[in-house]
Amino acid sequence: MSETQTDAGGTSIEIAGLSFEVADRYSEGHEINENEARALNQTLRENLRNNFRKTAKEEQEKGTSEAEIRKMFEEYAEGYEFSGKRQTRAPRDPVEAEARKIARKVVKAALKKQNIDEKTLEEGKLDELIDAYAAKPDVRALAKETVDALSSITTTALESVG
Repeated sequence: MSETQTDAGGTSIEIAGLSFEVADRYSEGHEINENEARALNQTLRENLRNNFRKTAKEEQEKGTSEAEIRKMFEEYAEGYEFSGKRQTRAPRDPVEAEARKIARKVVKAALKKQNIDEKTLEEGKLDELIDAYAAKPDVRALAKETVDALSSITTTALESVG
């Protein structure tokens, strides 16, 4: 799932390899309807479940009582605020975009190999891992090679057409 902030104030999302721009619909103070409230409440429950799962399991393994775990959850839930997905800046150059694409594939494959469901990661952790991997010199070098090769192929193809 790839998302990048656009200059127009929206977000570019990727679906089946295609990029679509989606205008941001909501801002602070926006009134929501019943369906939007239902969707937000569902998202809240999912986030609480996903974000607290690891803590609950660890506390159970330590032998913490169910009542204490419930109290911990209530405190966590009471203070929870949507932080929003960490906004990754739109890559300014094709090498950066390609490095992120490579990093995303490698990180997801590594998580899968370790039997880690990305949905169980803390919010923003997947992007953090992708950013760190994309910044590695060997990944940047591979991205540059790929971009250069694609550019060369494109130029050759255009020359043969025209």
